[in-house]
Amino acid sequence: MTRRGFLQLLPAGAALSAPAPAITRVDVFPVSYPVAGRFKFLGSQRYAVFVKITCESGAAGWGQSVPLPTWSYETPESVATTLEKYLAPVLIGRNPFDIAGAHQAMNRAIAPSFSTGMPIAKAGVDLALHDLAGRLRGQSAAALWGRKPLDRIPLSWTVNPSSLDAIESLVEEGRKRGYSHFNVKVAPDPKFDVELCRRVRKLAPNAFLWADANGGYDLETALAVAPKLADIGVNVLEQPLPANRLTGYRDLKKQGALPILMDEGVVSSVDLAEFIRLGLLDGVAMKPARTGGLWEARLQVEMLERENLMFLGSGLTDPDTSLAASLQLYCAYHLKYPAALNGPQFLEGTFLRTPIEVKDGAALLPAGLGLGVEVDEERVASARPRQARSASRRFTIEDVQGSALRLSEGGAPVLVYNYGMQLKEGVPERYRRSSYVHPLYTPGGTIITDDFPADHYHHRGLSWMWPRVIAGGQTYNLWEITEGGIRQRFVRWLARETSAAGARIAVENAWEVGSRPLVRETVELAVHPAEENLRRLDLTLTLEALDEPVAIGGTLDLNKGYGGLCLRFAPRENTVIRTEAGREPRDTDMVPHPWAELEGTFAGRRARARIEIDPGNPGFPNGWCLRHYGFLGVNFPGLELYTLLPGKPLKMRYRIVVS
Repeated sequence: MTRRGFLQLLPAGAALSAPAPAITRVDVFPVSYPVAGRFKFLGSQRYAVFVKITCESGAAGWGQSVPLPTWSYETPESVATTLEKYLAPVLIGRNPFDIAGAHQAMNRAIAPSFSTGMPIAKAGVDLALHDLAGRLRGQSAAALWGRKPLDRIPLSWTVNPSSLDAIESLVEEGRKRGYSHFNVKVAPDPKFDVELCRRVRKLAPNAFLWADANGGYDLETALAVAPKLADIGVNVLEQPLPANRLTGYRDLKKQGALPILMDEGVVSSVDLAEFIRLGLLDGVAMKPARTGGLWEARLQVEMLERENLMFLGSGLTDPDTSLAASLQLYCAYHLKYPAALNGPQFLEGTFLRTPIEVKDGAALLPAGLGLGVEVDEERVASARPRQARSASRRFTIEDVQGSALRLSEGGAPVLVYNYGMQLKEGVPERYRRSSYVHPLYTPGGTIITDDFPADHYHHRGLSWMWPRVIAGGQTYNLWEITEGGIRQRFVRWLARETSAAGARIAVENAWEVGSRPLVRETVELAVHPAEENLRRLDLTLTLEALDEPVAIGGTLDLNKGYGGLCLRFAPRENTVIRTEAGREPRDTDMVPHPWAELEGTFAGRRARARIEIDPGNPGFPNGWCLRHYGFLGVNFPGLELYTLLPGKPLKMRYRIVVS
């Protein structure tokens, strides 16, 4: 199969008369694209990694890896490292046309576990090789395969509302942009999902309607919801169960309520052949990025065709170059269904000289050589984050009077983590508090947080606090310390680590009433090096009840649900609030957003703070308290109560970006 596949890349009678120019260089460029709108797997940026492969003739091909940590285990950092340290070395000196051989070499360098190891990283190489082979032969990828492609592929508009009230506007937005087909993100709430699909079907009676659970159901729920979705008029159900629930897929296929498509679980053609033999699926939602690239994707598409199974086209919110590769595949194999390629829907910006065109709800096949597009190398190189850091930029930690840690980078202040019972002169004793961040600095040295502001003494820079803590039938307020009440107490350090690559602070706290501990609180703060005028901090909060259930919730005052993660912004001049919906003209409460940011003026300088909620957090996207006077609050769980149980920790992750 390897030799036959190699020859399929060459025009008839062409290739073996002269040696191909060998690969001499592999370059890796991490970049990011701004995200427009709300998508459950994305924050404010969609990260990707460009791969440029150059051969001795000077010709070069471009590929792109598109890791999405909320969907797969591969991260932008792990992809870049894998490409640079493990995959690039085994490609040097190879024939750029021997793509099957390149995959064999990559699979020796990064071995499989259940299936292909690091397939998203390997996809970037595969795409670059296809692009290079096409340029060397003066052909598109589809022509290299000996296929006459379609010139466009209809697209499906993704509907993933945070509430049922948002469905109609989302569908209407798709229609305005020329889309007539829709895919919906479902799971884990079957009641919500059935109503969501019912409303979309009513609004789009003639659409191809595609429900994607991304592995979010258990088997019992999936078996119950599939017939209901079928009755509504849903056409297919994609990835209803986690990838490793194979007997569950067998049961769903036997039920026969809807065609069952696999996605996350199908990485290699070996996997797919086994799943077909076991009778687990009716088809596959194909993603070249997931399979390790176009080589494997073609094998799988041809296998599906032979077995008369459904082949649907999908993606990982692919930006420009990865999107071009998917279009080459789907047009070459005459995809029969609208493709769920939602990069044009959710991503802004491009690194192409000429962007891919979407017209009347269809993506046009790029007409150039290889993948069909021209990458703007200067733009890519300028967007690459700085990699090398001198020892003088190393992070350092120093103690401050036994109650705080001061973190610096190259001598410049980054933040102060307070763990003692801090209090400001003139503020009542009950507002003493430990475990919060203030001051928090921009890379330019501007302090953006406020502490003990006169209008709200309990606002403490970047902090996390719940005004309702219920244990043993008693209700306590963690915002204030009162006699016989609850307090948060520092217990011990779990980590205090620094290097040129970043810093990590981890601490264990206890929530106590008198001497009785109720909850173990773990705080982990990872601080990344400054990138020009921007810094990222990753905060992980873990709460675990100790001996009895403990309920937490926001305040019931005016039904605003204040409570959870809070950031008090320092400036008062020209403050602007932004969310994924755009600029917010007024203060709001309990409106769900995946992220929110404040921008304001500090002594004539503009600065910005943003909080991004991890999509894996309970209740994502949580409601917010947004104030133009300088306050961001992620209200979890808001007006409702969340019960912490012994032995079942609650983990919440956030990214804070200051610039």
